[in-house]
Amino acid sequence: MVLALFLHENSLSKNNEEMSIKARLKIHVLVSGIMALAKSY
Repeated sequence: MVLALFLHENSLSKNNEEMSIKARLKIHVLVSGIMALAKSY
C-alpha cells in the first residue's frame, strides 16, 4: 500500500523534481513513523 502511494505520487510529480523530492521525503517520514510504531508494540 505504501509502495502504491509512493508510485502514485511519484508519477503525478514526474515533471516537477521539487515535488518529487517532497513526495519521497513525505513517504520516508511516513515509513519511519510506521517502523517506530511497529517497534514500540
